[in-house]
Amino acid sequence: MNKQLRKYFPKNKYLNDVNKEKVREINITLNSRKLKSLDGYSPEEAFIRVFGEETFKDLFK
Repeated sequence: MNKQLRKYFPKNKYLNDVNKEKVREINITLNSRKLKSLDGYSPEEAFIRVFGEETFKDLFK
């Protein structure tokens, strides 16, 4: 995950200019990527499989 975050937040870059909306966009992007470690599911899909879509909607939408 650190490698993925470094694409958006390179070393030695100040985060003062990063607002909540930009962090939200990055979060959505990263949680939508399919991962081998999750058997080809995205983190979002894996969460829904374990806890259900209603729980996901209640927490994140």
